[in-house]
Amino acid sequence: MSQPSVIIDDDFFDFHSRLTGNETARVVAFLQKFRQNPAHPGISLHPVDKTKADNLWSARITQDLRAILYKDGDTWAVLYADHHDDAYAWAERRTIGRHPTSGSFQIVEIPEVVREEEPEVVPQPVYQVPAMFADHADDYLLSLGVPENWLPTIREIRTEDQLIRVGVKLPTAVADRLIALSCGELVTPPPPVAPEQPITESPDTHRDFFVVESEADLNAILNAPMERWIAFLHPSQRELVEGSYSGPAKVSGSAGTGKTVVAMHRARFLARRGERVLLTSFVRTLCENLERNLALFCTPAELENITVSTVHHQALTLLQTVNPVMEPIANQPLEKLLDRHRLRNAPEYPKDFVQNEWDQVIRMQGISTWPEYRRAQRTGRGVGLSIKERKRLWRVFEDVMADLISRDALDWPGMCIEARKLLDAGEVRSPYTAVIVDEVQDLKPPDLRFLQALCRDNPGNLMVCGDTGQRIYPGGFSLSSLGIEVRGRSRILRINYRTTRQIRVFADTLLGMESDDMDGGVESRTAVRSLRTGPSPMLRGYPSRADEETALVESLRQRIAGGMRPDAIGVFARTNSEVKKIGELLEAASLPWREMSDSDAPATPAIMVGTMYRAKGLEFKAVFIGNCSDGAFPSTSILGRIEDPVEKEAALQRMKRLLYVAMTRARDELTISWTGKPSAFLKDLFESQEGTANDL
Repeated sequence: MSQPSVIIDDDFFDFHSRLTGNETARVVAFLQKFRQNPAHPGISLHPVDKTKADNLWSARITQDLRAILYKDGDTWAVLYADHHDDAYAWAERRTIGRHPTSGSFQIVEIPEVVREEEPEVVPQPVYQVPAMFADHADDYLLSLGVPENWLPTIREIRTEDQLIRVGVKLPTAVADRLIALSCGELVTPPPPVAPEQPITESPDTHRDFFVVESEADLNAILNAPMERWIAFLHPSQRELVEGSYSGPAKVSGSAGTGKTVVAMHRARFLARRGERVLLTSFVRTLCENLERNLALFCTPAELENITVSTVHHQALTLLQTVNPVMEPIANQPLEKLLDRHRLRNAPEYPKDFVQNEWDQVIRMQGISTWPEYRRAQRTGRGVGLSIKERKRLWRVFEDVMADLISRDALDWPGMCIEARKLLDAGEVRSPYTAVIVDEVQDLKPPDLRFLQALCRDNPGNLMVCGDTGQRIYPGGFSLSSLGIEVRGRSRILRINYRTTRQIRVFADTLLGMESDDMDGGVESRTAVRSLRTGPSPMLRGYPSRADEETALVESLRQRIAGGMRPDAIGVFARTNSEVKKIGELLEAASLPWREMSDSDAPATPAIMVGTMYRAKGLEFKAVFIGNCSDGAFPSTSILGRIEDPVEKEAALQRMKRLLYVAMTRARDELTISWTGKPSAFLKDLFESQEGTANDL
């Protein structure tokens, strides 16, 4: 007997993640058995009565657990699973089937039930505010996939909050289109799916359902419930992933909009075509996350064509093919080398000034000769230099470069500069035909020039993904000034899939509503919309560190006692010493925990604890950020050591973005705490947060 086509609704995994270990094993066994033979006697298929849906079936998982399924032609859709009575009650409250206009397969709550359970979903009309979709005809809204019985409700929507509350009751693709429409975008209806076509022909199906193509697909998605999002690709993302470009492409968007998902799927798409793909980023731990997640949905053959590695490791590897003894020089020896040559050639200049000139001008611009330094732009350096002064400083930098070469050592920017020279001269060939960059905002100009050179023969296979609101390392660049021309091939992602509306608005208040677009302009965050809602973030102040620590332990205990998996909780701190202290607290409280820098997965689920720098690429149902106290964050000790006012302000902004990164790792719950006086970063957040007065 041939295996049936099986699709699994995304909501099914929310139930699956709440089960005990034994129940989880039974669900996995049921799905595997069902895919092999739906008629297996142990499954006990029965039609579901008392619903508004035809072709709806129930199947037995255990004596108490039931699955709800829908059959359309040769395709079985696994919709929901729960205890017996709850599973049937779920089915009775929904209309399930093909949309009469779009032909897409939909699961939709019955509006009357929603109003009865949540009367605040559609408040009484505020007549001063026009209805959001008043200018759009019913036929047009139906062509977008709006369920007919939801049209009266849609007609009453007047605010973003009402739209989000209604949107979570609709199919995700339909909610996406309504949100885009509310932002003034031109929304084209999807091509209708004919009745004789499988429901999997609709792009909406691939947004809301996991399409099981193999046993490996099924096992991977069931064994990694927290990472299941990577298997779902929104149609707008699919367009970016499968696009054909005449030159480099850029994907941007605020935290949670799916940039990393696009990067990974683009790497897989190109690998399937036989391209040799480099998927790269700045931080090693982020690359490790990317590699683990790729393994969840890529075949072994696809993985063979994808290399996941940091930019700097690639530069070093390339240089060592020509000079095997070449090694990176650590920061401290380099600082000593710079200072020794400063004292010899230009002692009148401060140590920090010379160090910053090396970092921000010499290395950032890839300067290796006196004529290049003489005409170099130094905008934003705070102190102007005459030609005579530049000549004096050049003696310092020239001697440092000669010293490094004699030692067969380079700093990381130097590695990228020299590796690019080898590629330009044809002394080495690029091992890659495609380069995908994640978190591109954290790279420096030498890094990007090197990556461009790696992909020079196939410029349409270079894609950069990032958000300058998450730039937490020194740097900054304009892509066009580096010769990476992305105009006409840039896309801003506007739908936030990770964080609730409450957390997104909260985090955006910290940064403001505009960010650098990495090309000399700005991008607005005002059009971003979240598809999920939840509780408001909590701000908590305490009289002592002991009180703050006690409250943290108690909060973690409550979450776990309430059924939250320990590995769905992230605890962030600014420093390694604070991480160590939190680990000791959790150890003493007998709470399972794991440091985020540990590479081996724990045998049992554990609370994840780490510095804010480790937050990149992660997400948790609940996030706790501690010691956001005045003087501790931003750190007055770090800022006090920086003499240059321009550099001090840049460091301050990086710390603010670091807090933003940690905050936006939260999907559902966010708690920020402090001892004594709160961080100055929290001032604007107090004003935006309702009901925090009692917590201050």
